[in-house]
Amino acid sequence: MVNDPVNEATSSTEPIPSPGQRRHWWLIGVTICLLLVVAVVLVWFLFRSGIQVTLQNTGSHSLRSVVIHVTGASYSLGDIPPGSTAQAIVHPTGESHLEIEFTNLDGQIQRLDAGGYFEPGYRGTIDISIKDGVIEKNEQQIRLRSWLP
Repeated sequence: MVNDPVNEATSSTEPIPSPGQRRHWWLIGVTICLLLVVAVVLVWFLFRSGIQVTLQNTGSHSLRSVVIHVTGASYSLGDIPPGSTAQAIVHPTGESHLEIEFTNLDGQIQRLDAGGYFEPGYRGTIDISIKDGVIEKNEQQIRLRSWLP
């Protein structure tokens, strides 16, 4: 007996899935994908850490070459014109506070201690206003990362 390719193709023993079965598996696949996306977003939200620092220049001159420093890391914010703000999320490598460095009108580097206490795993915000080289406002809301937002 010679093998006939036409007969082999039509004599499969596997059942052909019905349209209802295909839809069932498609819905299961979509549901699993959606659950994975939700899980990734949830994990990112719950486990993110870092302190969002916002600097506002309320003075009459630009803050030039602004750099914020925390333990183990520095973040360059560039120039901040009068009335403008700049932001960075900082991640210290150990116990830390915030320092702000910039070049003043005389061309000298000035460094301000904004205080605070945070370390890896903390999250929150620090909002600072600087007017003519002096910290005018320093609001800090910092907490240890928790399961609650």
